[in-house]
Amino acid sequence: MEEDVLLFNTSMKNKLNVLNIMLDEIRIYSNDDCSMNSNYIRVITDFIYQGVEIYNSIGREDLALFLLEDFENWRDKGIDTIPYFNVMANNFSSSGDEKLDFFLGPMRCPNSNDENKYNWQYFLSYHTNPLKNHTTFLNVWKHKKPLGQVCQPSLLLSGSSTVYQGNCLVFFPENILSCKKIRKQNFAIFFFNKFYKIYRNITVKNTKHLVNKDLQTNYSEEVSYLARSVWGYLHDYYHHNGVRPLDSNLHLKINWFAGVLEELKVDLQSYLACYEYNNTIPHASIVSEMILYERLFRYSSQHDAIRNFDSASGFLLFEWLVENNCIKITSNTIQILEEEIVFAIQKLVNSIEMIESIENDQKFLDESKKFVRKYLPADPSEHNKYTLPYHSDILLQAIKK
Repeated sequence: MEEDVLLFNTSMKNKLNVLNIMLDEIRIYSNDDCSMNSNYIRVITDFIYQGVEIYNSIGREDLALFLLEDFENWRDKGIDTIPYFNVMANNFSSSGDEKLDFFLGPMRCPNSNDENKYNWQYFLSYHTNPLKNHTTFLNVWKHKKPLGQVCQPSLLLSGSSTVYQGNCLVFFPENILSCKKIRKQNFAIFFFNKFYKIYRNITVKNTKHLVNKDLQTNYSEEVSYLARSVWGYLHDYYHHNGVRPLDSNLHLKINWFAGVLEELKVDLQSYLACYEYNNTIPHASIVSEMILYERLFRYSSQHDAIRNFDSASGFLLFEWLVENNCIKITSNTIQILEEEIVFAIQKLVNSIEMIESIENDQKFLDESKKFVRKYLPADPSEHNKYTLPYHSDILLQAIKK
């Protein structure tokens, strides 16, 4: 799909080739916290100004100025200190539909191969939303925000190796290295063209291996992009509904326990919507499979599963479905009873919404932790976020076979 983006021209490719060479050098000289020895001020300066040139070439002079402001603040403190990109984290925005987006700076890439550490990264993407032509769907699920400010489906065109090759699909304000708490999400860029291969190479294979189920795969990359965009839109739609919408409760839901329940809840609400409104939601059966089996069998297979946020939600769901007799485990097999799943998922959503109905913020956080800890016990060593309960450990060992 990305080959069709005409704006990704030879001039831009040349700029990115130069940037990649510079980035290789930056990675050699930078420390684990992205700081650098002061002897390499010229190396990092050239790198930053290459980024400025790219921003200017796509008409984002505003972001070029934000990049320079963050760089100059860091340089004035000394490049041997941590480079906090506070200005960019609070002011970055997407260029809009059918336009290029670019980022350069210290960021982390969840679900990739660098253990979620901050590192110097970059990406160039093209924001194109396939949902804009699906007016019936959009009229039923009317979002509180304009379409361009919700989930921003994008084609990843180029990026540093961690961004381009890893399993990270998202770019949020909290991905950027900043020392200021993020209280407002100004953008949510999703590299959904990456999902086609990730889903087939991991989720489809894991599902076949674990429960001998053949997921739907007889569709094009374009359909995959649309279906994943539908999931992303519904996910965001449910984030901004209910008694504790994310935009007005972000300061609470960045709490690890509340966040696990929030992410799981909105995905399960999206799953239930696909089940109930399968004639209204584009490719509803594909979307529902993606949601359920990504949560169960890909997120749980991450190399850092017992420290990973998404993996936690997957294991919690697995434990819930076992408890509610939707998953049967024998010595050799894991069996899913799909006819029982919808009721169990609705029951889980109801349980999370009961917690969200608690008016007192601290009690809400306490009950969120209590609920998560019922299914994901604390690690006595405190090295990991949780320890795997019995059934989830069986799942993880089966994935590794």
